Amino acid sequence: MIMDDFEKKLCQQPLRPIPAEWRSRILARAAEKARPRSVGFDSRQSWISSFLWPYPRAWEALAAIWIALLTIHLSLADRSSSQVRQDDSQSPQVAQVLKEQRRLMAELIGQSSIPDAEPAKPTLVRPQSRRTQQQLIA
Repeated sequence: MIMDDFEKKLCQQPLRPIPAEWRSRILARAAEKARPRSVGFDSRQSWISSFLWPYPRAWEALAAIWIALLTIHLSLADRSSSQVRQDDSQSPQVAQVLKEQRRLMAELIGQSSIPDAEPAKPTLVRPQSRRTQQQLIA
């Protein structure tokens, strides 16, 4: 192994002892880290706070937005179900009004008979492209 001049100078330097106050601080810190933590509320709280710590306001805002969306969703769901119930109860009345409107429209146009509305016929699903398919034979 070839030693540089710098390495030779380092080898010749005497080792100085660590100051006593540094040593006590280092050992106290190491003992603190080596102590086992309790697996209770404190450890869970520290995990959550370390996860949320970088941006606590952002997490609070996100939670508020989720609560607002949930509230809006639940309030709209209640309204839509009550509207469906009202529509079900009024459907015979609505049908009668529509029939009366058709009769009046026929009188205004001059038709003597009113054809009853036929239910919509299902449309056949056909391809939308008009391109012909070509097969390549190699």
